[in-house]
Amino acid sequence: MVRSTSLFKGGPCTLEVPEVLGSYSVDSEKKVRFDDSAMSVLSEKYILQENEHMQVRLDLNRGKHQYREFTTTTTDIFRQFLQWILKNQKELTAESSPNKLMADFVVARTILKRIMEAPYVSSMNFGIMLFAQYFKGSIYIDFPVHGDDDEEEEDGEEEGEVIEVDPILGVYGHKFEQYMTGGDPNEVVHCNSEFRCVLKQHLSELTLLYHTSTDAVDQTCHQDDFKDMSSFVSLKACIERTIPHKQRNFRKYSLCGWWCESQLSGIPRVLKGTRSYDGIVHTLEMLQTADLPDLAEGSWRAGRDAWRGEPGWEAERPETELVDGNHLMVRSTDLYQGGPRTLEIPHVLGSYSVDKELKVKFDDSLMSVLSKEYIPRRNRCLQVELDLNRGWHRVNGFTGTSAESYRQFLQWILKNQKKLKAEGSSDKLVADFVCSRGILKNIMQAPYARFERMNLTVLAQYFKGSVYVAYQYEVEEEEKGKEKCCLIEIYGHKFEQYMTGGDPDQVVECNCQFRCVVKQHLNEITLMYSANTHAIDQSLPPRELHGHEQLCVAEGSQRIH
Repeated sequence: MVRSTSLFKGGPCTLEVPEVLGSYSVDSEKKVRFDDSAMSVLSEKYILQENEHMQVRLDLNRGKHQYREFTTTTTDIFRQFLQWILKNQKELTAESSPNKLMADFVVARTILKRIMEAPYVSSMNFGIMLFAQYFKGSIYIDFPVHGDDDEEEEDGEEEGEVIEVDPILGVYGHKFEQYMTGGDPNEVVHCNSEFRCVLKQHLSELTLLYHTSTDAVDQTCHQDDFKDMSSFVSLKACIERTIPHKQRNFRKYSLCGWWCESQLSGIPRVLKGTRSYDGIVHTLEMLQTADLPDLAEGSWRAGRDAWRGEPGWEAERPETELVDGNHLMVRSTDLYQGGPRTLEIPHVLGSYSVDKELKVKFDDSLMSVLSKEYIPRRNRCLQVELDLNRGWHRVNGFTGTSAESYRQFLQWILKNQKKLKAEGSSDKLVADFVCSRGILKNIMQAPYARFERMNLTVLAQYFKGSVYVAYQYEVEEEEKGKEKCCLIEIYGHKFEQYMTGGDPDQVVECNCQFRCVVKQHLNEITLMYSANTHAIDQSLPPRELHGHEQLCVAEGSQRIH
């Protein structure tokens, strides 16, 4: 039964310090060793005092091709844990019974962490399926094993939940650990190697037995027969966040996850490394687990306060906001209940191209054509093998901003203002509102999204009968925020390159775009906005060529199949 989340309101509850029952190592071949051979030691030069900062320059890309990727599944991890239990079952037997373990639940820390996070995250971000088996007085809990049929299991293709790791970004954490533990960054990184401790935790009358991975140990306060995790330090390499909503997400989600991990493991310190988008760690900071709730600045809220809006097109009913000089009244979202509303097909007024230097060209030179070999028949799937990592180093990242996109749109309007004049007026455009499609998309999503994700601030300017609406952008975002995109962000561009018949080994210019200017009617209001396009299907009849076919971009996937 799901208990009311109101029980979790208020400050975060702390757990008792867990007791260490033992430890084991896992080597690069995923074999269990009943020793501490895989235990890493924190380098003395990186042992910082509480809340101390250290300026460094550590290149996480160095030796990035010299690593053995993480291939462990949740099933592998649980089996390794069970091997240690079998090896030490005599010491783990309960005093009251020779067959029962001293634990009511045997589980992985990952599962307990997700359960701890559940009251503080949106229900749309929390989905977990577990397998529980009662055996000799204890309940064993693991992620379910996925298999389609018995033949797959016989062939050894049985798998647990795969822990996906991006080929470049995924190794950054391991490279950071290599630096912090005094390793040679040019040497091979074995991502499967881990040192794990087995812990016992009491929750009221229940006893939990679980394992936890470790990053490094501070030998200045470590003892060989350690009974708690006070000498261990968690190592976290995280990207620098300068945009306000990303800073809020870090406080709400990342810090909450770190706190849950540290509470369950009993590790009192987190060594945080802040890196750039290019993978250069420039600042080290030692955080205390006990301080993480304060650093979150009250962003951990339980129950219905954790989200606003649920999937399934069911919208929440926010309180009506009073109108003042700068705010509009929020209408009741009851108006948006039920299925999604469709809009009329917009009318194309014109188009323009943006080149790699972000200059506007009043032509269709950058319009991409969908390759005929990638046009599946209706409701049919096409099996392909496209490596989005191919030529990843030959990508010039997107450096535009919302301000520049809007300026480019205005350049097209100035170029075509005579054609855009409303009938009966020499000054007014044919549109009541001039804006970008991105703003309209955010407004359409508003009734169905969490409030915290709808922190939308726009600037509106009335000029000659039309209201011009743009994002409120700051000088910092416009001039300093042009950060290079990481590998995962260029997958969409690489996918478009394949779909439009491009050579995947050639340079990808992410700034290049072909945009259409469209007019849309909403009751008595006329909107004019620009929309990016991905590719056009030239096989459609000419009368339909105004409807540009958009491509589905695979997000977070390394390979399209």
